[in-house]
Amino acid sequence: MFAELTGMPYWVGLVLVWLTYTGFILYSGSPGVMLTDTVMFVIFSLAALGGSLYILQDLGGWHGVIEGLLSQQDKPGIALWHGVIDGQEASFSTPGEALTWGLTLGLVWAAVLAASPWQSSRYLMARNEHVVMRSAMLTAVALAIFYALMMMTGAAINLYNDLLDPERAMVWVALNILPTWLGVIILTGVFAAGLSSCSTFLSIIGFSLSNDILPPSLNEASAMRTSRIAVLAAGLIALGLALFQPPAVMSVVWFAATLFASSWGPVALMSIWSRRITAAGAGWGLAIGFLSNLGLSLMVQAEWVSLPVYLHPVVLSTLAALVAILIASRLTHVSQAERDYRAFLHERDTSLEAKWVSGTRWVAVCTMLAGIAVGLFLWRQYAVTLDELAGRFAIPYGTTLGAYVLAIGCGGMLLIAGAVGYWVVRPRKLKTQGMRVAKY
Repeated sequence: MFAELTGMPYWVGLVLVWLTYTGFILYSGSPGVMLTDTVMFVIFSLAALGGSLYILQDLGGWHGVIEGLLSQQDKPGIALWHGVIDGQEASFSTPGEALTWGLTLGLVWAAVLAASPWQSSRYLMARNEHVVMRSAMLTAVALAIFYALMMMTGAAINLYNDLLDPERAMVWVALNILPTWLGVIILTGVFAAGLSSCSTFLSIIGFSLSNDILPPSLNEASAMRTSRIAVLAAGLIALGLALFQPPAVMSVVWFAATLFASSWGPVALMSIWSRRITAAGAGWGLAIGFLSNLGLSLMVQAEWVSLPVYLHPVVLSTLAALVAILIASRLTHVSQAERDYRAFLHERDTSLEAKWVSGTRWVAVCTMLAGIAVGLFLWRQYAVTLDELAGRFAIPYGTTLGAYVLAIGCGGMLLIAGAVGYWVVRPRKLKTQGMRVAKY
């Protein structure tokens, strides 16, 4: 995007962006990452909402967009809940396959957002777990609103130009369709999102090395110097890959998410809720989950094997990680120190004021109300509109029914999130490891 905006060669733009991002994280650390994350969220939220509302309104509102997408023939079914299932661009051959993939995607991201290193590093820096719970519920509301608008917006862009590369669609819209001021906000949001993601991953490399790998006897200055060298090395490797690998952001993000879901997911959840998992079990679970997912994905990519949609590599590798955890934990024993630490994780901190609990529950109530609002919005704007056009475009009843189920599901997820936050939240002790992360 930088090269396209400036007219520079791709490699020049890439080097300049890499230099900016890497230089920022070398001297900012985790406080800088938290700042860029916050700025990115604000800018990208404004960009997503403003851009979506403008595009949908420009194309005649929800009714005009859905009618236009149903009328075009290049991507049949793109306006339906299951997406394109016919033609050369179809990823799935039946609605059932699309549903299976969607459920798999949802479970993968649930595990990633619960246990990934870039998420857990934020939890450790939080003041207490009420802050984490409130942030999680508010983030769920924001994501539901974005989903309700941006999924239809992404499809609606085809009514402007159906030959766009998906990786560049919003950039093209920002430069050619939106007002200049709104296009600038969207492009700024993309740059901010890139800085946020890059700084997050590079900071994780740095403080993981200095806190978990280097010997504790090493002085702070030496540890900081070594971690910065590691950050620089990782950035150089990423730069080399980007120079020779065409951009494929969503493919890379999806693949990385499956790796974390199959390796980190089972270990992270069982380390908190299971009394039987041992250090050996956790280690083998991480290794087997990662390697099996990587191996299966490479074999599928090379077309050595063909797996049905319900046996995605992430499913098989997660099961393999669980088996590895159970076997290794069965052959080893949980130490007393590990039992004591798990007990500490589940202790209640009665020193927290009652307002923390009441405040979190108010956020939970607002989350549930937002779920009702999002569900009603999609019901009226999407499902009812599709139902009204069903006879004209010969849409099967089951497909329109799926649109109503989609609306109920999107709102229902927020209802569940709010209910969990309301009924099970209780004060806990803040994990002291967070101070090490915050210090970096």
